[in-house]
Amino acid sequence: MSSIYYFNSMGINSKISRTILYIILLVLTNVKAIASIKDGEGMVYEGSTATIALADTYKRTLRKATSVTYSWSSESTYYMAVTSSTQYYATIRGVRPTSSCKLFFKCSYYIDGHYRTMDIYYDIVVKASSVNVTNVYISPSKAEMKVGGTIQLTESVYPANATNRNVNWMSNDNTVASVNSSGLVKANSPGTATITCIAADGSGCRDYCFVTVQPETSGVSVVKEEPDGFRIDGNALVFEKEVYINVYRLDGRLVFSGITRCLDVLDKGIYIVKVDGKYKKVIIK
Repeated sequence: MSSIYYFNSMGINSKISRTILYIILLVLTNVKAIASIKDGEGMVYEGSTATIALADTYKRTLRKATSVTYSWSSESTYYMAVTSSTQYYATIRGVRPTSSCKLFFKCSYYIDGHYRTMDIYYDIVVKASSVNVTNVYISPSKAEMKVGGTIQLTESVYPANATNRNVNWMSNDNTVASVNSSGLVKANSPGTATITCIAADGSGCRDYCFVTVQPETSGVSVVKEEPDGFRIDGNALVFEKEVYINVYRLDGRLVFSGITRCLDVLDKGIYIVKVDGKYKKVIIK
């Protein structure tokens, strides 16, 4: 069986020519397939900088290479910019938050007499910048209140450009004084309570307001040495029968609470006695 070969005007066998063309196309296809290889990931905060370095494998190659030309570039300078670079690393700056912005590295060089290229990229996340709270202050820092009264506390959060300037309010004793999410304090019963305002950003910054709640005195009997319903015997309060009472100092501090017929633990001074739902001022001499 005989074979027939065709030659073009340059004397090249057309069958061989087609083979060479196929090999060239195959090489070009493979080169395209390995272009823009992902080499890693990185993160930078908005308004801050970070350094992205080539992998050690690429660095070792470039150290042996000659006639190196390179470039670092951002997929979008709207989100991220390259501020400086060498053939081994780039310094980037976050411009706006984004979940993905590619940082490209393109390079050509000669090694062992052969021309080579690199085309790789890094996936960069730009995160929103975060400014923590450094101080929280409450005004006023002390308050004296009557049962049933309210007072509005005001917080000041610093710095003014803190990312999260929200605060949380709490009371260490809601039975004495409670506080809502806006810092409004309500006096519930005589005693003392501490209102805490704490930064919501997790920084731990906080401040306190010390609240003293005094008994409601409207309609309270005048100071008497011998008030109705019980008598004073020295430093003792003597009742006609066992009764449940609350005894407060004028500053609202609870001195006694319970059932008794004779209370003999009071020092000299003026007290407010709550008995049978009524308040009476008494004086112990």
